Amino acid sequence: IAMLGEGAGAWVRRSDGVWTYAILKAREPNGSDPSLVFTVNERRSTKKFPMSKWAKSVRLVAVAKDIDDDSGLEREGGDEIDTMISDSSPIIDNG
Repeated sequence: IAMLGEGAGAWVRRSDGVWTYAILKAREPNGSDPSLVFTVNERRSTKKFPMSKWAKSVRLVAVAKDIDDDSGLEREGGDEIDTMISDSSPIIDNG
């Protein structure tokens, strides 16, 4: 969580206890208790979490990683995405 960059997504616990997907808007250095400020909805409402609340109220988004056979580099998604794209193409048989 400490390495989360501005613009990155995370799950945050709202005041009512519901987890919401949010985007990190800013990091605020406040001495020994820095804060993360997240945009939590389409109206651009924000929620601020001091570091003392990160462990209970902020969760990183899981990202599946796969190795690209051609380059040997990691890529997001994996073969499942390639299969879904190729399998969703309609087959037309004009007979």
